[in-house]
Amino acid sequence: MTAGETPHHLARQALEAHFGVDRVASLVSAKRQFGAHLKPDLDKALREALSPYDPELLGLNQYSSYDLLSLSRLLSRNEHDAIQLSPVEYQEIDVGDPEPFQAIRTAMWLLKVDGQPVAVTLSNFYDTPHRYVFVEVIHSGARAEFKKALFDTLVEAGAQSSIYRGKVLSFEMDGGDTGMTSDIKVHHPERVERSEVVLDASTLKRIDQNVFSFDAHRLELKRLGQSTRKGILFHGPPGTGKTHTIRYIVSNLPNRTTILVNGEQIYQLARYMALARSLQPSIVVMEDVDLIGRSRDTPSGNAAEGLLNNLLNEMDGLTTVADVMFILTTNRPEVIEPALAMRPGRIDAAIEVPLPNLDCRRRLIELYGVSLSFEPGTVEAAAGQTDGASAAYMKEFVRQIAQTSLERGGGGRISAEDVKTVLADTIDNSNLLGRRTIGFSRADR
Repeated sequence: MTAGETPHHLARQALEAHFGVDRVASLVSAKRQFGAHLKPDLDKALREALSPYDPELLGLNQYSSYDLLSLSRLLSRNEHDAIQLSPVEYQEIDVGDPEPFQAIRTAMWLLKVDGQPVAVTLSNFYDTPHRYVFVEVIHSGARAEFKKALFDTLVEAGAQSSIYRGKVLSFEMDGGDTGMTSDIKVHHPERVERSEVVLDASTLKRIDQNVFSFDAHRLELKRLGQSTRKGILFHGPPGTGKTHTIRYIVSNLPNRTTILVNGEQIYQLARYMALARSLQPSIVVMEDVDLIGRSRDTPSGNAAEGLLNNLLNEMDGLTTVADVMFILTTNRPEVIEPALAMRPGRIDAAIEVPLPNLDCRRRLIELYGVSLSFEPGTVEAAAGQTDGASAAYMKEFVRQIAQTSLERGGGGRISAEDVKTVLADTIDNSNLLGRRTIGFSRADR
């Protein structure tokens, strides 16, 4: 049934009709609290668990999510507090699927278990900065087995979180001024193929060994009593492709759930780690980890250092059989090296992502200039003249030579003169700040 099929207008009236007016005063209830990010999993599990009982579903008009919905509120006779019935409302939640998940907002199910009346409510509660979902079982005191089985089912659903498994997640900011986290956000990064990762052979080999080969053999490693927890640090100058490399890894490990942690949310690290543990095998990504400890010499340095140590503690706190891979990045490894040296074993592999060599610069020009036409020898000449350039600069360099070609009427055919024109200002010694900003350090040496 739906709310439209009941003659009642108030939740109290529906409960009185379901349990009997004379029994309402003796009703008891038990509730469980879950993080709001688990709403889709809880909604799905709750509906599946209650479906065999052919329940009546009623919408509840919860006036405010900051006002906790409880049995006493449902039974209130105060006209200002009485909870009204309403059509069942749904909220669309992006869970990374083609269609959003239709989650029930606030509702009450009326059912019978072994011939005895039971009610189950689903509601939301906000206690800034935290958000919760509450499930309450209302009964006459004799439905302990049903209550336990239902709560066990919901706890398991929350722990497994099957709806979010294998996706790229973060906790979304609440939109206020607190900067605290609330619900899960599903990211949809573009897939990165291996052909789009332009790194030298030795760097790629280390990535293959420490990431892909490790992941492929993790079950066998676990069987042999070896740790399946992994910590990887990517370091190198800005613009060399550390973020791009992570996107490549995430794209090609679809069996792992990826959890993105930004520096502003480091205070919520324990929450992220709980999510990583529940969604194993998982990847925890934190970029620019050096920024956590950048203020060690300032009055707030102790707090910043404490946050970095918290991260290392969380990494160390996982059991050796945890299928969690940490991927950290930094432009300044010297900042975090002392902390890592004092806590050995947190990072298993430190992989440098260097400035592109001659061959990589040539491949980058060909990759970003795939739609351009180069005069013979131009690509090789451009690669030779961009020693010290970052991968980020090479992308901008190709855009600039394309624009230069169009400006002279070349129609996208790149000449040696186009390359010379673009490099002239970049290599000019008077433009030191400009070179550093765009990732070209050739003339700084």
